[in-house]
Amino acid sequence: MNAFMIMLAAATMAAGMAVAAGSDVITTKANSIFVGTVTNLTEKNISIITKKGTVTYPWAALNEATIKRYNPSLYEELLAQQKLKFEQQKRELGLVQYKGKWMKPKDKLIFEKKDQGLDFFEGTWQPTNEIAAIKLRREMEAAGKKEYKGNWYTDTELAEVKEMEANKGLKTGMTEQEVIAKWGKPTTKKVSPEFASRKREMWFYPHEKSGKEDRLVFETGTLREVLIDQEIGDF
Repeated sequence: MNAFMIMLAAATMAAGMAVAAGSDVITTKANSIFVGTVTNLTEKNISIITKKGTVTYPWAALNEATIKRYNPSLYEELLAQQKLKFEQQKRELGLVQYKGKWMKPKDKLIFEKKDQGLDFFEGTWQPTNEIAAIKLRREMEAAGKKEYKGNWYTDTELAEVKEMEANKGLKTGMTEQEVIAKWGKPTTKKVSPEFASRKREMWFYPHEKSGKEDRLVFETGTLREVLIDQEIGDF
C-alpha cells in the first residue's frame, strides 16, 4: 500500500471516529477531510471550525456524501441533474428507454411485442398461442396424424375413438368386467343353444322411456359386437 492510500485510510478512520463522537466531518472532492463543528450553512458555502481554524468551502468543491448530509435539497438537485445528463447521453447514442432499461429502438419493439403476447414468426408478429398451434399442426400432420375434436390421432386410434363414441364408450375386445365398469350389469342375459355352442352370450340394456335397448354380444368373455338403439322385441 502506497503512502497516499495509507494517509487516506487513516484520515477516513479519523473521520469515522469523529462522527461517532458527535463531531461534524466534511470531505472535498480531492479527498481532503476536515473534522470539527459546522457553523455556517449558506446557499453557496459551508463552514466548519477545526482545531486549525475555520474552513469554508463552496458546495461544488465537496463530495456527494458531504452534500447529502448537510444539504439534502442540493443533493436531490444533483441527482436530478445527473439523471438528465445520463438520459441525454443515452439519447445521443440513439437509445430509447423501456421499463427502466436503455436499448436500441428495434429491441424496444421486440420487448413491446413480446409483452403483448406476440412472437415474430414467418415474417409477421403473431400471438404465441397461434404460433404454437401452427407448429403442432405441422408436426402432427408430418407424423401422419389427424385432428379430431381438439386431439390428434393415428388412423387406428381415430377409428377406436369413433367406435367408442358410436358405442357409448365401448369398443370390441373389452372384457366383461371392463364393460360392467362402463355400463353396469345388464338387465338380462341370453344364452341360447346357438350361442352356447359358440360360447356366446347376449346382454340387454333397455332404455327407460324410448322403447329401445342396447345389446352386447360376448364370445368367450370378450365383447364382439355392440348393437345400439335396437327395438325391443326385434330379437
